Amino acid sequence: MSTDGIDLSEKISTVPATDEFTAPDLPPFEQDQLEYDRSEYPISDRNGVEVRRAVIKGYDVSVALKQVSQQRTMTSEARDTVIAEAERTVAIDRHPHVVTVLDWNKEPWPWYAMEFLDSGSLSDRSNNMNILQRLWTAYVLADALSYAHGRGIGHYDLTPQNIRFTATPTGVWDAPKIIDWNGSPEFRRDGDELVTPAYSSPEMESSSSSNEVGLRSDVYQLGIVIYELLTGQLPKCKTGQPTQPSQLTDVPTAIDNPLQKALARDPRNRTYLGPFRDSLRESLLSAVDTNSRFTNDVTSSVNDERALEDAATSYAEFADENHRPYNQKQKSDTNNSVKDDGQFICSECGNHPIGLSLGDACPECNQGYIKIDESDNKVSSHLPDHSTVESGESSASQTVRTAREEDTNSTSITDVGEKSTMRSKVESDTIPGGHIDNRSSLQRAFSKSFGLLAVGIVGIYLTLVIEFQNIYFGMLVFIISCTLILVSGFVSIRAILASWSSKR
Repeated sequence: MSTDGIDLSEKISTVPATDEFTAPDLPPFEQDQLEYDRSEYPISDRNGVEVRRAVIKGYDVSVALKQVSQQRTMTSEARDTVIAEAERTVAIDRHPHVVTVLDWNKEPWPWYAMEFLDSGSLSDRSNNMNILQRLWTAYVLADALSYAHGRGIGHYDLTPQNIRFTATPTGVWDAPKIIDWNGSPEFRRDGDELVTPAYSSPEMESSSSSNEVGLRSDVYQLGIVIYELLTGQLPKCKTGQPTQPSQLTDVPTAIDNPLQKALARDPRNRTYLGPFRDSLRESLLSAVDTNSRFTNDVTSSVNDERALEDAATSYAEFADENHRPYNQKQKSDTNNSVKDDGQFICSECGNHPIGLSLGDACPECNQGYIKIDESDNKVSSHLPDHSTVESGESSASQTVRTAREEDTNSTSITDVGEKSTMRSKVESDTIPGGHIDNRSSLQRAFSKSFGLLAVGIVGIYLTLVIEFQNIYFGMLVFIISCTLILVSGFVSIRAILASWSSKR
């Protein structure tokens, strides 16, 4: 869970959940419980401070032990550095992407033990990441830095070497964590060797502007780290605005403007860290939701067969919910049989289908077709029943299958399952022999039209002959009568057009 309250592991299957990479929960321990080989060179030894890999007695847990160097005379500067870094890190290590301090003390000399991050640094891993993992890494780093800034703590030496990864379960990305929170604005001024030149901000490089070094210096350093992470090269900021990342590699264009604002040379013109983090998150989610090539990257980068099986199951459920054909054999069999012209008629407009099958939509009025009931020469509507579709066969399929058993001359239907949006049951007329007569529909339409016309004429006559006491009531009767006459004309014209279309 990030500081903005969004758990991306619920949206992206390859993002690890927080509990999958948290540090071990250990009781307090002392420095003398830490074992390490003094004859081995330390992992790091700089400015009187060393880092060694140690094991806690009784727990068999590896930790990174940072302490005043045992190979040199302890200086007050080295002592203050270890204490300050321990205090800063403890204040912010609740964030999942900040290295966790397991324990620390000032005696017998300043030391603190961190979780051991043994999966390499960002500089080691970046070339093996797909674009989605790069965007996610950029986002969580910005979120971690924003969390620290909210507590008044800056890093001031943010580099790929100070971002290390911890292992996670198979199938999800390893989690990055920021280490070495030993910086302060004072430590970064006047050409201090703790500054990493390639990632330093302009105000860090100039003694005249050293008083401008602050939290926004972190924003600039983070911008350089992310730019290099996304493009594979450092930005050329000293000669003006760097080339937009989307012009160098396949990243969302939405990241271009926020990243250039983070790399503004004047600290006053730099973006705030919160909006920068939000833009990284939105670019990540946009890439997941709208760009299929990023999704393909995830599938190819994570060898997780269960994810592929889940995708196949989801598609099968989707197909079932939308009443798709159940198997290719059924589809092949039904495609080879089409009803003869004249066997079906649209229950709404009377149009005879040509080259279509039971359950297809009418091309004239977009209604369902009806079928002949062989048992009593009645015609009933033939519309798919959703309750029977779920059992593996639509109602249209069941009816036609029954007709086949009674009459071997009956033919099959075509892909009834794909036509599941028909209307409810309608009625129609037949003539002797079971054949549908289009004239009955036309006559019925004219009967309706005549009835509406008659009512309308009577209504107009009454408004002209009878003197209504309420003039508004008379106007209402007149308007309704005129409307009925117009509707009768529309019904007649519609019936004529439908009859002409069916004969065509």
